[in-house]
Amino acid sequence: MMAANNAVKTKMIPVNDIIVPDGRRVVDVEQVTKLAASIQELGLMNPIWVTPENQLISGNHRLKAVEQLESPAKNSLLQSFLQGQKTV
Repeated sequence: MMAANNAVKTKMIPVNDIIVPDGRRVVDVEQVTKLAASIQELGLMNPIWVTPENQLISGNHRLKAVEQLESPAKNSLLQSFLQGQKTV
């Protein structure tokens, strides 16, 4: 559960600014293809979570799906992060 003093902030950032750390699980190409079709049709329903330094926390498959799209969604993403969140 999130503590009351951890505010969630959102802003638009370029896809290319997101840093994917080494050691992430292998991306399932079939899953990415399905996600890209869903995002194209419905939009990005669940945000891609990154640190204030734009390092990916959660959403690697969503990130790869957005990268496949030929739309304005490819140029910017909704960034959500916990204030003060640090990467390990």
